[in-house]
Amino acid sequence: MGGGARGVLSWAVLWAVFDEALKYRSLTRRVDRLSAGLTRSRDLLQVAQTEADVASDKADQLEYDLRALDECADALRAASTSEAVTDVQARANLVLSSYPELQMTALSIASGNQGNGRGTGAPTTRRPNRGAANRMLRLPAVQIF
Repeated sequence: MGGGARGVLSWAVLWAVFDEALKYRSLTRRVDRLSAGLTRSRDLLQVAQTEADVASDKADQLEYDLRALDECADALRAASTSEAVTDVQARANLVLSSYPELQMTALSIASGNQGNGRGTGAPTTRRPNRGAANRMLRLPAVQIF
């Protein structure tokens, strides 16, 4: 990359692209976690449905909630923004809130504690410190040479 204003502009563009890539990676990881949580929850509800009496109100409620989780999974596949994923997550948590035995699954969907394997949920890649490069750009030309 060249020096001067064009070089600074090019670096600014590259950092903007890097930041967007981090946001996208964070979104895809969040979607993957939510999808896995929905699958686990759906499996647990299916087991509960097979154990429930077919003519009972609980079986009807389980059928309704399974369809709601399927709709959440479809909406999650179509989600392309963080806000859309948050909406799907809220709906799934609302559906699962009526099942005390699934509370831990709902909490794992909501918390995102599985983010990087360390339990912090923080992204594993951070933007590097650019302090030294910025300081060099601020120095007058006389001091640089």
